[in-house]
Amino acid sequence: KYSIPTLEEVLEIVKDKSPLLIELKNQPNKTFVEKAISRLKNYSGEFAVQSFNPFYIIKTKKLAPEIIRGILADKFCSAKGVLTRWAVRKMPFNFIAKPDFISYNHHGLPLNKNKRKNKVLLSWTITDNKTHNDISPLCDNIIYENFTPENYK
Repeated sequence: KYSIPTLEEVLEIVKDKSPLLIELKNQPNKTFVEKAISRLKNYSGEFAVQSFNPFYIIKTKKLAPEIIRGILADKFCSAKGVLTRWAVRKMPFNFIAKPDFISYNHHGLPLNKNKRKNKVLLSWTITDNKTHNDISPLCDNIIYENFTPENYK
């Protein structure tokens, strides 16, 4: 029987061996962000957090401005709710959240300069060499899934 490990369990397993990119997913628990940030403040390894929810990034900035923060976005967001789709597509709260990086779905690249605003740009989720080769010049770094580019092997 398998289960998804908790944040505590993941941090214990990794124990500073690898940098982590942690996505803060929407949760019904109102204290979720505070609990995650409290635990991450005591973690000595390298990590950054990202979320589609700009209010999670704003809260992270307020609680721990030293934590590297990113906003996830997608030009083709199909989330429920007009406001959510608009926020994920347009990133209107970035002027408040002040993310350190933008993590954008590769289908929406290239990202125009007005949206990027000189932020580090990650692209997700790349699963093949052709997409890797097409996207590489358009971003600063890439998030892969079940795939290692030919030139990295």
